Amino acid sequence: MPVLFNYKLRQISTVHKLALAGICAYLLFTSSTAFAAEPAAADAKVDVGMLESDDDRCVANDGKLISLESKNLSVNLVVWVDRWFMGVQTADHTKLILTKDTNPVALGCSNTYSGPQRWTIYSVSYMK
Repeated sequence: MPVLFNYKLRQISTVHKLALAGICAYLLFTSSTAFAAEPAAADAKVDVGMLESDDDRCVANDGKLISLESKNLSVNLVVWVDRWFMGVQTADHTKLILTKDTNPVALGCSNTYSGPQRWTIYSVSYMK
């Protein structure tokens, strides 16, 4: 009986080794493709900018209207933006699509009746 048990243990061990090798190969392949796509995402972030402009509602609270604009009018962009209110990140995680013919998209006032707020760009990618 010990010989049979030892044989099955070696057989399972070989299966585990093959499975582990397959998982490692998969992880290496997917991580290398993710790293290859990273420079494009970094380049896309350069194509987006935040604008500050005067708006009647915002000026009443000593603030500016914050808008998001595409600097590259030859591509469409998908932008994810996070909002911070009174120094605390809110649950807002907004997806904006900036097309070639989109005017700057208004996000809100930098200062509200309740307190200051700001936005940060979480990610930018090119739309296919």
